[in-house]
Amino acid sequence: MAAPPSLKDIEAVYRTTEPKLIHVNHAAVRIRDGGSDGDESRLPEAGEQVVLWDNTINVLEEADAETVRHWLGKIGNYLIHEGRGQWHNLREDRVYFLKRFPPGYKLYTRSTGPRENPRKDSYLYGSTTDRCREFRSPESLKEFVLHVKWMAFEDRKERFLLYSEGRSAIFRTNRQTEHPAAGMQLQDPMRQKHNPIMAEREMNKHQRGMVDGCFEEGHYQRGIASLNQLRMQNLRPSPAHIRQLIYISLYPPPLPKDPTKDKGKRREVPVVSGSPSKQIQQARRLQKQALFPPPEATEAAKELLHQLAIDSISPEALMRAIPCYRPTQAELDDAPRPIKGNMFFGNFEVAEDMDSYLSKQASKLKECKDCWSMLRKGVVTRQDAALIRTEDPLLDADFEDDNDESESSEAIVGRYSWHLLEWFVQLFEKDQALVIDQGRAVEDSYSILLLSQIKPSSRSGDPRSSMGPVLDVLFLCYSQTEQWRRNLGKRLMALFVSLTQCSNFPPPQLFTAISIRLQTMPVDLVTAFLGDLPATSLGVSVKLSICDRFLTHRLRGSTAPTADGIMRARPQARRARPVAAHTDGDIGSPSRSQSFSVNQPNNAKWGLPSSRRILQLLEQKSAVRANASATLSNLIVLFHLIAAFGMLRAGEGKDADSFWVDAVLGGDLERRFQDIFADAGLSDGDKKPIRPLRLLLLSKIASWKSIFA
Repeated sequence: MAAPPSLKDIEAVYRTTEPKLIHVNHAAVRIRDGGSDGDESRLPEAGEQVVLWDNTINVLEEADAETVRHWLGKIGNYLIHEGRGQWHNLREDRVYFLKRFPPGYKLYTRSTGPRENPRKDSYLYGSTTDRCREFRSPESLKEFVLHVKWMAFEDRKERFLLYSEGRSAIFRTNRQTEHPAAGMQLQDPMRQKHNPIMAEREMNKHQRGMVDGCFEEGHYQRGIASLNQLRMQNLRPSPAHIRQLIYISLYPPPLPKDPTKDKGKRREVPVVSGSPSKQIQQARRLQKQALFPPPEATEAAKELLHQLAIDSISPEALMRAIPCYRPTQAELDDAPRPIKGNMFFGNFEVAEDMDSYLSKQASKLKECKDCWSMLRKGVVTRQDAALIRTEDPLLDADFEDDNDESESSEAIVGRYSWHLLEWFVQLFEKDQALVIDQGRAVEDSYSILLLSQIKPSSRSGDPRSSMGPVLDVLFLCYSQTEQWRRNLGKRLMALFVSLTQCSNFPPPQLFTAISIRLQTMPVDLVTAFLGDLPATSLGVSVKLSICDRFLTHRLRGSTAPTADGIMRARPQARRARPVAAHTDGDIGSPSRSQSFSVNQPNNAKWGLPSSRRILQLLEQKSAVRANASATLSNLIVLFHLIAAFGMLRAGEGKDADSFWVDAVLGGDLERRFQDIFADAGLSDGDKKPIRPLRLLLLSKIASWKSIFA
């Protein structure tokens, strides 16, 4: 089989002398007048956000400045760096931006899905070319960068890019092309394989040595710039370089100095003095301090890690540098997309240059057990911290007092590790998105890279059930005051919702562990957590199971579910032991004898509650309101339980469980709900948040009646 064509082969199909309609001024790239095929009359109208009945949106808006800059950077870099040789003053370390979109073009963002966390896709409109009327992300198929290149040349050839299969693609033909050696069918190089690994190459020895030389001499920013240039050529960074980038990004900044201490004094160059041995020690210390990563290098490393995460480099090529619990062959065979077993930690390691200071320090990251332990405080520390503490202990004490995070939270995620957590979440999301790009349904996709970060059971063949470390991270995110950190918890939980589809992942144990942790959370965080769960059928099923276990745990002292789903008094003299996850569930879990299918692959082991159990919970007013401090959280969780169960049954239409349909149409559900959510007996502080929930659920019951009628 002939090898797929490279960009050079594509250039041969479309030969020209120079791009006459493109102009480069410093780092700004501009398409000259007359080069655009855009037409403003082709632009769509941006609409107002409309929330549908199921709390989802579908709205088209003009893209924000950050998205526009991202597109312009990708397009400008492609035009310049792929047009190598056309410009004599090309700088390898410079990022080129398209100054503005060609006339007639405008970038939009379409938001779809749940209102709290909609999916956002970018579309560029304005083209009058028949081959493609809208362009999507410039990173996936290089759609618009090839089109803007077509616009940049006067000698255009309409067959350079054609519209094919709903996507832009290189013209396909069985005839010989203009290239004398290219007797093959040309195709879009980004569409060769679904898995981007096939389009990537490993760095050779000389390329790795170029980066190692910069790092060895302490020129960290130059080494990072070199890695950035190699990234543009679809070269995988070596695992050692990824760990070195992580080390630099985690390196704490210098401790703040007391401004009054050196006030009025001139800064002098340190003088090496003392005995010969002390002079040698001081010289070595100064030499070592010169190798500490500066704050500028730390920021550059963070930026490059972010670019690698959003670029065309596959997530497994980056995560192979991170310690993990390697998937079994059965898990690899069951993975939603093919990943080679040697793409995990420890399988693709090249000989590291251990002579440099950075490589020695970064190699310590391999001692971590997984990505969660890499986030903890103290994994990367300043090498001069002990010296500064000795010279000025009061300064160091003041610095520690300014820390607004407790020691317990930093034991989970250090103050300088939050960007790394975001990077891991980006890679897990990208891994799952690649599954969807291959045609799998959203609810059938999950990240096997995330699965590899969960410790398996001690017994071979048992599910991966050691979820303590990741749940520590998840709930720490929700306890943060910064919104972007709390959003990390929301995104991480969405990944776990998808992971419940994995056959070697136990949903009941996850739901029970989450419900127990929710018991100690403030009411506002419980509300935020339940509201953040995805509004898909899978996410609603997860919410239903978590809420059921939450209330079971709260009401355990007074009631217990029986085989028919009816709540009866629990005998206090005996206490049952928890049963295994593959049976009827944990202690107090509802029986599955009355549960019904909700179109979930793993529904057989979830133990979802029955309609009888839901209605019986509504009869437990005294138990739900027994503890005044827990009444509000109990009612909020009960609201989400009823809403989730009703949404699943409404999706079944008239085929839903007859017991539930009769309760909805006959008014039994509304009567019981009104009684337990009544204002009587509630404190003034509890009435305010409960009233809108009561009105919202009444409107939902009305809509369910119209569906079942």
